[in-house]
Amino acid sequence: MSGPGRDLSGARVLVISGEQVGEQMAGPAIRSLNLAQQLLHHGADVTLATPLPIEGLQPELAGLRLTAFGKPSASRFRSLARSHDIVLSQPQRVDVAVGLHASGAQIIYDLYVPNFVERIAHLAGQPGDAALRRNLLECERIEYATAIELGDAFICASQQQRDHWLGALGQAGRLDLDLLDRDPDGRQLIDVVPFGLPDQPPVVPSGDSPLRGGLLPKDSIILLWTGGLWNWFDPGLVLAGFDRARKVDPRLRFVVMGMDHPEGDWEETATSSALRARASELGLLGPDGPVTLLAGWVPYRE
Repeated sequence: MSGPGRDLSGARVLVISGEQVGEQMAGPAIRSLNLAQQLLHHGADVTLATPLPIEGLQPELAGLRLTAFGKPSASRFRSLARSHDIVLSQPQRVDVAVGLHASGAQIIYDLYVPNFVERIAHLAGQPGDAALRRNLLECERIEYATAIELGDAFICASQQQRDHWLGALGQAGRLDLDLLDRDPDGRQLIDVVPFGLPDQPPVVPSGDSPLRGGLLPKDSIILLWTGGLWNWFDPGLVLAGFDRARKVDPRLRFVVMGMDHPEGDWEETATSSALRARASELGLLGPDGPVTLLAGWVPYRE
């Protein structure tokens, strides 16, 4: 893996984002965009591949080559990868992964989202046929097993994640007797790359805040839930603590920035539904209530 000061001039890098990059996006797309920007900053010739053409987001895309791959397929991804030296991608469907590895490029898998673990909580909390849910979970497990077996190198987002994945790599036979000679710390095999945010802090807008002084009173003390309400989270525990705390200080407000996923084909999670129902039971919703559930997804720049 390259260190922060390594010159990547001449390296042709393809960054594949499985989720759409655009004005509104969740974590995987945000990470893909920022990884692409950092690779460009260090001299690489970077192509950012997304399911659909990207709309807006200038100047964040300056200097990046852009391509839309449509529905993932082995042939399409193999063709894209052949014109690059390195591909950075989250684990893919097995046939797509085989196509990538047939391209001759070096494939680096980003394991920052442990999907096959998250999927257990997601599927367990959703209604539907039990056999279908088991099959979906098994497909996810096989995708990650394929990535672990075939990947040339890996990145993740924290040391705790790295410990987890070292165990998986060991079980898959990727830690061999020669490892200490060629890679004493194992960092060439798997290293930590933090989630990915711009180097410059965001610009604080002038005037009233969209929340304090906008949606909420100016003296509000805001507890802000900044991401999605996935089934492996427990916002109900936060809500219970908030309800107790506001009895001590009624200025407290609880705001969820996005109840829905920015990609419209996502169904509401069981956790999201449960939070809405519990907040209503406690009498915390309503025009003047202390809990605000924003239906839309806050734009990336904001």
